[in-house]
Amino acid sequence: MMRFINLEFSDETTFSLFKLYLFVKRTKNALDSIENRKTRFPLAKLPFVPMKEVIRSMTVQERIKLALSSYQMEYLVDLARIKASSYFISFKDQKSYIQLEVAGEMDCFVYLNGGRDDGNIRGKEISKCCGKSMSENIARALERIQNLFPSPNVILTFHTNKMTETSIKELLSSLDWKILLIEGDKIEATDLDIIMNMANLERKIMITLNSFPENFTHEKAFQFLDMEYHEAHWVRIEDLFSLRNSISVTLMLNHFNCPHLNQLICFWMECTHSMFRQLTIHMVNTAPFLPNLIFKDVTYLATSRRGFQEFVIHSKSATCLDFPIAVISWIDSSFKMITTRLDGEYSKENSILKLLSQKNKLEVEIAKTDSRILVGDRKDDLSNQPMISRKSDLLKKIRYLNNQLKDLQVEFIDGNVVL
Repeated sequence: MMRFINLEFSDETTFSLFKLYLFVKRTKNALDSIENRKTRFPLAKLPFVPMKEVIRSMTVQERIKLALSSYQMEYLVDLARIKASSYFISFKDQKSYIQLEVAGEMDCFVYLNGGRDDGNIRGKEISKCCGKSMSENIARALERIQNLFPSPNVILTFHTNKMTETSIKELLSSLDWKILLIEGDKIEATDLDIIMNMANLERKIMITLNSFPENFTHEKAFQFLDMEYHEAHWVRIEDLFSLRNSISVTLMLNHFNCPHLNQLICFWMECTHSMFRQLTIHMVNTAPFLPNLIFKDVTYLATSRRGFQEFVIHSKSATCLDFPIAVISWIDSSFKMITTRLDGEYSKENSILKLLSQKNKLEVEIAKTDSRILVGDRKDDLSNQPMISRKSDLLKKIRYLNNQLKDLQVEFIDGNVVL
């Protein structure tokens, strides 16, 4: 059986207990305040140097969220000058996003429409207000992020099959880019014209579309620094003649054959400016490698120093070019042509090519001399003597060159000059 005790206090005792309660509450609040001061501090009141180090110690997402908290914080994050390696922007209408890459940190994703509930930043939080179009929102978001994390390397990826609401024309008018990747089934000719008109030697492009607009052609299609065209049936061999100071060119599906390659080689040999550093043309699987067609009227040297056959040629404008030596190979139906310096890895081959060039000139001169020598009843005519003497001198020079080539371990096999 429970008993309840009826406690009754006098007014004086009750008042004393109330004062004790107030004292305990004030003491607890004071202690909490002291504890808070130990673990928290006003970031905005820090001197700039330690504040910069605090900002630099944050993750990319933390820095962006800090910048979004106020204009003052955005200004301070901007002053910290944390550079990004590059921006990857993937366009898929409502699923478009910006991928921010900062050295030594995990990539940060900014979703341009709503985003995902996984802690990543939402584009509309960055652009502050909703633009009239997806293209405008992307441009605003990227501009604000670039102010916080400067980087000149903007890489765009157009997924044409998933861009029914996004205008390529609008995007390209508001975004500066370094590399452009285009994938999907097809693209409008007008959009492709806009892209090609933006060509310069600071930009790279890779197009892996399944088809190009019918009868497409553009004078600036080969004026990028790097180019890779998966569907290249639209490319004519004359289009490659417009190459100037490019680094890498790759053509996948195309209509080229061995005589086309010969045209390209002959043009390169006569060209007075650098066309490219590396050219790769993937021929059809059934295309045979025919050196007599590819190197028609071309002085070349065959070598197998890398374990596969290579053909070395040199430009007739060697004094005008930084890379006047071309090394050509054919591997798995792929024609590859790489240009290099005179004093580089193929300096010996260059010396041999000079001797071969001299020999070819002498052989042409002998042919001309033979045509002037009288035959038949007049073959012993005294007027033939100067030409016969000239021919003898030319043959002597050729023998001398042959001896030099032999010393360099050059052999003539089935019409090919082999090192």
